[in-house]
Amino acid sequence: MLVNQVLADRVFIICGKTDMRKAINGLAEIVQNQYNLNPYESAAFLFCGRKADRMKCLYWDGNGFLLLYKRLENGQMAFGRAGHRPAQSGQGSPSNTSQLNLSF
Repeated sequence: MLVNQVLADRVFIICGKTDMRKAINGLAEIVQNQYNLNPYESAAFLFCGRKADRMKCLYWDGNGFLLLYKRLENGQMAFGRAGHRPAQSGQGSPSNTSQLNLSF
């Protein structure tokens, strides 16, 4: 699957510091247990680690999970750190798939 084919209806930014050693199952567990969201819906879930130069994206494409990992060589991403609920599209996160693709 190509990255530009991610067609998420919504994007959730999981605020806080995520353990970036977690893989698909661990990140899906965070989505379900900490935020009461369904990781199998048509949504992309963005996670940031302790260092703001790394990001993971979890996406269910209807057939399996896609896990994307981005590490910036210079600089850091502006990522929310406060709050208990993830931000949704239209609340400071990318509002459409083309903007999401530019993030990766």
